[in-house]
Amino acid sequence: MSDPIILPSEVKTVVDERLEIWADIGRTKSVANDVMSLSSKVPAGNAGSPVGQLIDTSNPPAEIAAVLSGLRSEVQKITRYDTDIENTKNTIIQLQKQRTTMIVFGVIGSILVVFFLIAQIF
Repeated sequence: MSDPIILPSEVKTVVDERLEIWADIGRTKSVANDVMSLSSKVPAGNAGSPVGQLIDTSNPPAEIAAVLSGLRSEVQKITRYDTDIENTKNTIIQLQKQRTTMIVFGVIGSILVVFFLIAQIF
């Protein structure tokens, strides 16, 4: 059995800092991948004025997380709008069918009324 490695406190502090940095890098890469996958679902728009600081601290990983949250919100809006558009299209199609049916029955009814009136005259 091997003996455990004992690190001096100043070395342990540096190692812990490095581990935290690598963990932050891993989380940031994960968030960046999420942003890239979501960005393909959001249409490109005109470039606007630069946005100021998104959060109270200037912590880049936290700002990226804030952007990711906003991007997810936009994707949800787009999905909701797409659903609304599809529902509206279906409603328009139903109304067009009803209009066509009403026109057909109106024409048939008018023809029957005309024949009935002609039959009454003769």
